[in-house]
Amino acid sequence: MKKLLIFLLFSCALTACQKNDSSQSSDLEQLLAQQRESLPNAIQILELLEQPTDGFIWLTSFSTPYTPGHLSQCGGFINGPWSDLDFYGSTLHYGSIATTLPESSSPDVAYTEFNDVNYQHEAIYGATQSVKIFLENQTEQPVLNVDVYVPYHIGVTNYPTHPNPVPTYNVGSSILWNADALNRFGIGIAVVYDAADPENSAYSSSVPNSVVNLIHTEDDGSYTFSSSDLQGIPVGASIDVYIGRGNYGVGTINGSAKKLGIYNYSLELLPAKR
Repeated sequence: MKKLLIFLLFSCALTACQKNDSSQSSDLEQLLAQQRESLPNAIQILELLEQPTDGFIWLTSFSTPYTPGHLSQCGGFINGPWSDLDFYGSTLHYGSIATTLPESSSPDVAYTEFNDVNYQHEAIYGATQSVKIFLENQTEQPVLNVDVYVPYHIGVTNYPTHPNPVPTYNVGSSILWNADALNRFGIGIAVVYDAADPENSAYSSSVPNSVVNLIHTEDDGSYTFSSSDLQGIPVGASIDVYIGRGNYGVGTINGSAKKLGIYNYSLELLPAKR
């Protein structure tokens, strides 16, 4: 599970540092590869990608101090071809969320991504949910049926609402969040300095490369930054702090040897200063 969190934070850090200047991508990818190599094996990359799965089903939520809630998305993808099962017209259920497979000539299965823009499915979080796939006209017997725990939305409790200015994080600064006693896999944190951010133009000559510092800690509700967490980031720079937690499982489609990785995560983005 550590791999899931760290892969997630790698991905978000990569997106953040590419948002202003795509020319940074190759440098950042090299940086992330170097950091990944220096990390313990237990927290390198998403564990599901190392398993012989034939697709993924996901439930994600994302929030910032400026959003009214946690935006949830749900979807799924299964590699084809499928000569033994007909998935067209099938329905994917992740707890109370349901989404269907649109008509397509592709041999792969790609469910329409569901966006919970009205926040109608908040009860999914903090509980065990059934993940199922029903083929068309076969609502009694799912071809996939797996129970998976979905941790509570991550929520930092000592970050100001609509901050102006944003808080400053130094060595000894702490972040607090809503701990989840049923989350066995800890919390992932990424501290990101984006060299391409116009707000960091004053540091472009002294620190020309982006910095991504990754942390894994227990889900006990608090973390205090150390010098290594902020290493390489100039004092006064704008940074993004990502914090997240999640869970995963693997299920087998009935009547086949096909396995699907099933995961969920909740992520919060905190703009800050160093």
